[in-house]
Amino acid sequence: MIPMFELYYYLEKEKRRIIDEEERKRLIREKIRQEEDIRRLKLTISIIILLLTNLRLWQDREIFNRNKEKLEFELFILKVVQKIKEQLLLRKDTELILTPRELENAKEIQNRLTQEGIYLKNDLTRLEENKGWNRKLERDKELSKTYDTGLSIKTD
Repeated sequence: MIPMFELYYYLEKEKRRIIDEEERKRLIREKIRQEEDIRRLKLTISIIILLLTNLRLWQDREIFNRNKEKLEFELFILKVVQKIKEQLLLRKDTELILTPRELENAKEIQNRLTQEGIYLKNDLTRLEENKGWNRKLERDKELSKTYDTGLSIKTD
C-alpha cells in the first residue's frame, strides 16, 4: 500500500500539472487571439494608408488638372500677346484675328478657373470688351509713345 504522504504528494503534483497544462492552453489561446487582433489591426492600417494614398493621388490629380488648365489659358494669352508684338514690330495696323474655336476654348477655361476661385491677370472678357489691347498698351508708356496699334479682335 502507498503511504498517505506519497499519495497526497502525487495528487498535488498531478493537480499542478493539470492546472499548468490548462494555464498553458489558456495562454496559447490568448496569444493566438492577440496575434489575430494584431493581424486585423495591420490590415486595417494598410487599408487606411491605401485609402489616404488614393485620396492624396486624387487631390494631386485635381490640382494638376487645374494648373494644367491655367497654364493652357496663360499659353493662349502669351500667343495672343506674341501676335500683337509681331504686328507691332511689323508696324501694321491690322486686326488681331482669333478663330472662334480659340476664343471659345479660352472663355471656357477661364470660366472654369474663375468658378474654382482662380483669377487670371489677363481677363479674356476684358480683351473682348475692349475690342483690342489699346487700353492695356496705353498703360505701357514706351509702347504707347512709339506705336499706335489700332488692334481689335475679330471673332468671325
